[in-house]
Amino acid sequence: MQSPLQPLSDNLESVTYEVFEKDPIKYDWYERAVALALKDLSAKVGGREIVVAVVGAGRGPLVSKALLASKSSGVKIKAWAVEKNQNAYVHLQRRNIIDPLWNQNVTVVKTDMRAWKGPVINGTVRKVDILVSELLGSFADNELSPECLDGVQHVLDSDYGVNIPQSYSAHMTPIATPRLYNDLLNRGGSEKWEIPYVVMFQQFDFLSLQAGDDQTAVADVQDAWVFSHPVPTAVLEQAEARRGGSAEHGGAGGAVGGDGSNEHNSRTCKVKFSIQNRGICHGLAGYFESVLYASTGGEKVELSTNPITMEAKSCDMISWFPIFFPLKVRLRDRPISL
Repeated sequence: MQSPLQPLSDNLESVTYEVFEKDPIKYDWYERAVALALKDLSAKVGGREIVVAVVGAGRGPLVSKALLASKSSGVKIKAWAVEKNQNAYVHLQRRNIIDPLWNQNVTVVKTDMRAWKGPVINGTVRKVDILVSELLGSFADNELSPECLDGVQHVLDSDYGVNIPQSYSAHMTPIATPRLYNDLLNRGGSEKWEIPYVVMFQQFDFLSLQAGDDQTAVADVQDAWVFSHPVPTAVLEQAEARRGGSAEHGGAGGAVGGDGSNEHNSRTCKVKFSIQNRGICHGLAGYFESVLYASTGGEKVELSTNPITMEAKSCDMISWFPIFFPLKVRLRDRPISL
């Protein structure tokens, strides 16, 4: 079990980026999504160059995929790579010089995406047409997406702007896993029960089952919530008005914590699982699904770690392990309502 990455507060190491970049599926799917978006936007903006910005660019795999999508679609782009990690920024600068695909045509910016003012073209600050990111964690929203994307949305064109991904949803199901539970029992500190863990499940059982498409038993993985981008401008304006204290409550701090500006991202859910056989619930397994882009022609590019849908949407993707939410007090032999 590992704690989820914190890419906003911690600068990721090069070896971490390298592991992600070996995914055989994710980046190809991003290329497909960008190519579809380029074709759709080109028809809307009269064939002008499309401004594409990769925010949280890391070592640049998504930048390369955007450039390849430009070639395959025949739509010219101006590319930006925005990255706060000093080491990754140096790598991006070097890649811009030595990579023949980049050919010094990528503008590399070192800043927190939320502080970026937008691309400067011919001395004028322009809006971004396509904003590309890979901020998702194992439960979709647990690595500061959507908060970071909210913070950079001001650079996105309000008429034509496209976020990739466009939406992402969280999903969960109860599991029995004595191995992980005993591992936690042997660890020190009480906070161990209050945080989720990224883990490749091996010794576990799904407790709630349902009939699959071929009538075999599969896990009952239920929806928790969804985030979509871009967020309506009115919602972000209301969020900004709450900053420094909740507009509804008038005091310091918002109703869900913080300074009040992030209350539009608060989510809760209540789901019920039917447990067919006796067992012990040690926690919840969490997954996500994401729509990278849905084209005007009806083609949809999606990612999924949900065991029910991942084979159809993004089979063989390895970038994300499931997430485990442990229960300090095990639930046994009784209905579970979460």
